[in-house]
Amino acid sequence: MGLSGRGGGNGGRSTPNARDILKERYARGEIDRDEYERKMKDLDR
Repeated sequence: MGLSGRGGGNGGRSTPNARDILKERYARGEIDRDEYERKMKDLDR
């Protein structure tokens, strides 16, 4: 059968938003706590 055309081709997962990406980068150690908090505040604006 063919594809239904729904789900955006990503297995039904939603696209991560900026906060999710920031949390992942912090968890992986790519950014430090200061940078994490600064960027989160920027997103609150």
